[in-house]
Amino acid sequence: MLGERFHMDVRYLDKLNKNKEYKAGETITVLNTRGALNKRINRVVANKADKTLYAYDGNQLVATYPTTVGSDDTPSPHGTYKIVNKVKMPWYKATVGEGAQKKIHMLPPGPNNPVGVVWMGLSKPSYGLHGSPKPEGISRQASHGCIRLTNWDVLEVYANIENGATVELK
Repeated sequence: MLGERFHMDVRYLDKLNKNKEYKAGETITVLNTRGALNKRINRVVANKADKTLYAYDGNQLVATYPTTVGSDDTPSPHGTYKIVNKVKMPWYKATVGEGAQKKIHMLPPGPNNPVGVVWMGLSKPSYGLHGSPKPEGISRQASHGCIRLTNWDVLEVYANIENGATVELK
């Protein structure tokens, strides 16, 4: 939880705070991250090669975020799409098994939900931008085709982007 709270990899937090027990009231060292983005985002470009999401207001680049993209088995699509819905604290529908053994489970909202704390659906069904319960895996793992960000980054995008914004996947 501290890693997510302070936007840091837990291992790095431990390096900065050797011999700390992380008890209530204890002083710890954290990175000084930038302030909140206060720019409108009307277009994002997910560059799959460099695993980065570029956020624009018109033609002005206003932010970049590390991302996780699709794998070779489940690649992210190429093309230009629109954001069609935005959901904060989404439920997640998990399908387990096959055929007669197939079961559907609804996983509750929260930071440990497989899509994190935000889902922004694209005009291409079943694809979207979303958070992650594992910030340390961003840009190191592969997704099932969606664009995955840390929960804190996806919350920033969510706050500054509207339905209808353009999403380019290349």
